[in-house]
Amino acid sequence: MATKRKRTAKKKNNDKKTYYASFALIIIILLIITVFQLGLVGEYADAVFNFLFGTSRYFTYLVLLLASFYLATHLKFPFTKRMLGYFMMQFGLLFLLHSILYLSDRSRTDSYFTFNDMLAMTREPGLDFTGGGIIGQTLFNFSATSISFFGTLLIGLIFIYLSIIIVRHKSIEESLRNDFNFVIRGLTAIGAGIVSLFEKLAEWFKNRPKKEKEKKAKKPAPKPKAEPIIESPAADEPVEKRADKKRKARFSKKRAK
Repeated sequence: MATKRKRTAKKKNNDKKTYYASFALIIIILLIITVFQLGLVGEYADAVFNFLFGTSRYFTYLVLLLASFYLATHLKFPFTKRMLGYFMMQFGLLFLLHSILYLSDRSRTDSYFTFNDMLAMTREPGLDFTGGGIIGQTLFNFSATSISFFGTLLIGLIFIYLSIIIVRHKSIEESLRNDFNFVIRGLTAIGAGIVSLFEKLAEWFKNRPKKEKEKKAKKPAPKPKAEPIIESPAADEPVEKRADKKRKARFSKKRAK
């Protein structure tokens, strides 16, 4: 009786391994078809993920792949602390990427892509930026109207920061304290560098060689112009002619009387 129970339990355990391994293998195969867009199934599957998660779907593919490996090796679903960190990072990327879409193409956040648009983009070569998908659009509209755009961006960064702490299996309190001290040290070092730069500039301005001012040569005062000497024409005449002119003048005066 005991042997029969052991065989039954062993059989159930083997069946459980088979189920989990088969399920994980199916997920991996579907991921390969979706990522490489193999055939119509791959195109439609990638368009669905693009419509739901936008550009962050590539991280979704990575999380599903890691979950599949965990399922195949541990024979249980990955309800772990690290997986919680991955989900938080997924939410952070939805907020962050849709905030970037808002900055780059604001009109697109007002009227988001339809599924047909996503399918058409999937069939075209190249990579299109679609933000956080329809899920990111819904979260962004709610948070942007209730908290503001910068609040939405901050939420995304906080989710990503906390997810990194959780994935690294570190204490949130200890990580916050260490990172805060690191930021304070960095700001202090930057401030000290700026102060030192200003001190060096002030010292250089103080001790720089002064250019000697060139003495301007004084122009000599202009000499007064000598007045031309005008010689009377009578001065050059001989004495006899001058005496003759005087006699004629006297004679003309007497005659007039």
